[in-house]
Amino acid sequence: MPGTSRAKEPPIKTPTIESLSLEERIRRRAYELYVQRGDQSGSELDDWLQAEEEIRSARSKPSTKPDFGPRQHSNKQGLSLPRHEG
Repeated sequence: MPGTSRAKEPPIKTPTIESLSLEERIRRRAYELYVQRGDQSGSELDDWLQAEEEIRSARSKPSTKPDFGPRQHSNKQGLSLPRHEG
């Protein structure tokens, strides 16, 4: 209707994985494993234990900086050359 005003609703915030509880992260990962197996029941405990191990091991690793692609270094003339991996 013209002339009626409505208060703006705040945008719905999707929680980041870091803001979820440990149990919720394990639950979501276990569900992903279940789906990867083709939605077949019977391995719920295995899925949970694998998810728990993955989540806990990821938490115990020190955080690393994101990889932004191959690093480059300069040669003697100051030109930037791609770094060879391997």
